[in-house]
Amino acid sequence: MQILDLVGEGDLQATATPYIALFVSGMAAAEPDLKPADHLTPQGMKVLEVGRGGGCLAEVFKAGEG
Repeated sequence: MQILDLVGEGDLQATATPYIALFVSGMAAAEPDLKPADHLTPQGMKVLEVGRGGGCLAEVFKAGEG
């Protein structure tokens, strides 16, 4: 999970939120023991839900705003 440590601070966090949530989703698909909620904030989980629910990229980014 080293990549998650890289985006945990500063302005990059807000910009990366949609990408990181989707990245964690992909990792969880490959590694069933990985629990996204252990690595994402509530906002990140919202982004993940939008992405998993079939939201387009614009909707995923909108969920990551704020």
